[in-house]
Amino acid sequence: MIILGDVAIPNQLHVSRFVDICNDYFNDTENLIMNLEGLLTDNVSLESKKSVIFNHPSLVSELKSRYDKNVIFCLANNHTLDVPEAYQSSEELIKNNGFELVGATKSTLYTNDEIFFMEKGVKVYLLNYCWDFLLYHQTNPTNGVKIEIIEFDKLKKRIIQIKSNEQ
Repeated sequence: MIILGDVAIPNQLHVSRFVDICNDYFNDTENLIMNLEGLLTDNVSLESKKSVIFNHPSLVSELKSRYDKNVIFCLANNHTLDVPEAYQSSEELIKNNGFELVGATKSTLYTNDEIFFMEKGVKVYLLNYCWDFLLYHQTNPTNGVKIEIIEFDKLKKRIIQIKSNEQ
């Protein structure tokens, strides 16, 4: 498994270069986990007065066409709420390409803080949260998009539960 953090690729040129550079490392793994620093959009004004971090949507199609493994996009990031209106299209793009996402949701009915997958015959649980203090400049949820935040007691109970179920 490969875990890439703080991925923020704002244009198609850089997406292609990123996948070119990383592709050699993807072949020996079953899963690629990418912590997206922001949502997928190409509709962000660079003249905005606030700092906006995002990823170009071609990242998903480029990975789909050149990488035949499972990709999990982690969205529990403070910059996910920079462009909350891009959440629905990001979720659809990820899922429609057969990939998975964790760490954020637009549902009030469920949380989306964990996922499990197999890597070389071993069951791996991925719990994806954001530090709440990183959301100091944003309201969580914003426009219905909720970032999963670290709640230590809840996290500890969930880890104990996972461990007891796996024995």
